[in-house]
Amino acid sequence: MLSFFLRFSLLVGAAFAAQQPVLDPPLGSPPAIGYLNNTAPKQSWTKTVKIIYKTYEIQQAQCARNIRVGKQKFSWFKIDEKRMNVKNSTYGFCFATDREPTPNDMEPSNLTASYFWFNFTGMSNGVGVGPVRDPNTGVPGYNSKDGKFHPFPPGYQDPDQPSAPQPVDPKPVTNPPNPKTKRTTIPKARARV
Repeated sequence: MLSFFLRFSLLVGAAFAAQQPVLDPPLGSPPAIGYLNNTAPKQSWTKTVKIIYKTYEIQQAQCARNIRVGKQKFSWFKIDEKRMNVKNSTYGFCFATDREPTPNDMEPSNLTASYFWFNFTGMSNGVGVGPVRDPNTGVPGYNSKDGKFHPFPPGYQDPDQPSAPQPVDPKPVTNPPNPKTKRTTIPKARARV
């Protein structure tokens, strides 16, 4: 027979778990561990590797999160200037490979982002872009393994994105005087001579 404490703990744990949103597993592999903006592989390097995936009409967030591929090590995204910030998403071309470039294989490239699934010198941590969004409404969410888009539940925080900073109120909050409270003044001490 289970002790009262153990039964109570199991009951509380089950109730807490029931309140947490359960999301379908995402499509593809884990998101990139790092990124570089305005950087792309040199054309000389891209000619030596097999591109395992390339697509147009993909969101930058999908490219960074490896939504449509499987086991890639590196991808780069070329922004379509005509499709920037369409319903809070940026669209363009995504290329993925299972080879790792070196720093010498990279060069500055305007409107391009590179995503890494391995440690790379100088990269920023994370995916660097917001969540995947519904292409029709712009609502944030995720793609499940079957490729369907699902909006995030209300109040859900995308684990790939840091919490939004809270605004700072420049004026300190003061409590208004309570009219029911009698104010008393304390007499100043007299100096002794």
